[in-house]
Amino acid sequence: MGDKQLTAYLGQDVVLEVPVQHVYQLRQFDIKGDITFITKEQKETVKDPCQLVDLLALSPTILEKDDLQAFKLEVENSVYNYALGLTSVPIRFASLPKENSVWEYVTNQSTNFSPLTFFEQLVIQGHTIHPCSRTRLGMAAEAVTTYAPEWGSDFEVPVVAVHQRHVHVTNKEGEGITELLLKDYPSFQAQLKKQLGEEWKQYELIPVHPWQLENTIIPRYQKEITEKVVVPLEKISIPMSALVSFRSLSPTGSKRLHHIKTAINVQMTSAVRTVSAASTINGPKLSVILEQLEREANVQFLQEKSGIHFIPSEHLSDTDKNFYEKNLASIIRENPEAKLHTGEVAMPGVSLLAPSPFTNKMVIEELIQSLAEKENLSQEAATKAFLQKYVDVVLPGVLTLMTKFGISLEVHLQNAVIVFQDKLPKRLLIRDNGGVRIMPSRLGQEVDIDNRTNLLTDEAKDLHAIFSHAVIHNHLGEIIVALTRKGLSKEETLWNIVRTKIEEVFSRLPHAEMDREAILAPTTTMKALVKMRLSDAFMDNLYVTLPNPLHLKEVKQP
Repeated sequence: MGDKQLTAYLGQDVVLEVPVQHVYQLRQFDIKGDITFITKEQKETVKDPCQLVDLLALSPTILEKDDLQAFKLEVENSVYNYALGLTSVPIRFASLPKENSVWEYVTNQSTNFSPLTFFEQLVIQGHTIHPCSRTRLGMAAEAVTTYAPEWGSDFEVPVVAVHQRHVHVTNKEGEGITELLLKDYPSFQAQLKKQLGEEWKQYELIPVHPWQLENTIIPRYQKEITEKVVVPLEKISIPMSALVSFRSLSPTGSKRLHHIKTAINVQMTSAVRTVSAASTINGPKLSVILEQLEREANVQFLQEKSGIHFIPSEHLSDTDKNFYEKNLASIIRENPEAKLHTGEVAMPGVSLLAPSPFTNKMVIEELIQSLAEKENLSQEAATKAFLQKYVDVVLPGVLTLMTKFGISLEVHLQNAVIVFQDKLPKRLLIRDNGGVRIMPSRLGQEVDIDNRTNLLTDEAKDLHAIFSHAVIHNHLGEIIVALTRKGLSKEETLWNIVRTKIEEVFSRLPHAEMDREAILAPTTTMKALVKMRLSDAFMDNLYVTLPNPLHLKEVKQP
């Protein structure tokens, strides 16, 4: 849709006018010109997001004023951290050699260089659709520049020993997090013996984010530290690099050693990024189920091999117990690059939309340009060919899991690790079992998990909602908007490629008609992210309904 104006009536004789250059099919829009706030007495330009939140308080129908003030703090923090992140670009990339593309750079580095980590740290914007994409409430600017991925952060991750009586460990197979860490870092064993003596085998190891150790563990676990239930270890740390999610970390200088998900008591986007006890239990258990389905679904998962969380004293309140459990917890996960073959490069989907430090084009633009030159194609033809390859990789496994096995995973841009070869998508690795929905009746087996985070459902609509939001809106939809915005193809043409692939996959799956009708229906659902943030029902997903770009509209005959 071309130039138009969005008008919001905030109250009696109070109007907000937004000049819009283009509205996309999932209702993203490009603003053209100044947003204006109009009353009987004045017409004022809205100059920043926080001012906009203040104006929304004038509407009696939007939100309570207390809620809006809390939301304003989050928006303000997000704006600050995004601006801070933008200043990192000239600092980080000034010393890079001249290359024609980011692909040339990452494939010309030493054997131990991690292209995946480099791509993860290219992302400056953060979450592509969340209004508070860079919120880090409670974290000082100095800490952000030390630990945030957009600052190319590498740092030492301390390790805490916790007595076995006070931890719960869940393993995918025989080895737990301590055994896996000692395999990855064998020098730890001598230090453990030195610091803990003969009792060292009575302790389990938990990697702790350095910010978390300083700001949460040391001040809040003093009693446990004094009693040597919790022992922050000296001279034992892991060199790691921040990935796009901030709390998940990769081993610096290694493409083989495990990735580690750490707890950090800081609100980022919609949630405080601790690691729930339920996720430390469910991650390894779900990995067992998902591994059994890899061959039939033709998709690969990054196995969560072990999860661990602290068990506090029994006399604590439920609130305090939950705090102590989730703030001293960790999950150890497969390294995506350990699963690569010669010539393959892995990157998260979100990195495709990041600007290349060599051309300032999006990474996906560079790849499309390379395809156009190699195959002698126009930019539009290369764009369509690239997206076709991309959906061939992403959609079949995800749809098969949902329809055949009743498992809907949050395969959004951050959780989808795309494996490329010769600059083209080749296969999909899915990480993070946290946002899954499982319908046991479709899976055909009992699912023994902790359901405190509402992973189990009897409703197919819950599977559809996860797929529509994560895969359609917060993955393919964002890629399509980015390509359309750059003029590389028409939006409708790109959505047709997605629709055709979905139809093709469903045609091969038995009993797919219900899912097909839901996914291709006239309307689709999208998470109401702000509403969820301000709702007390933080474990539940809240949605809004939108016109579905995948719906094939009937052409009326004259």
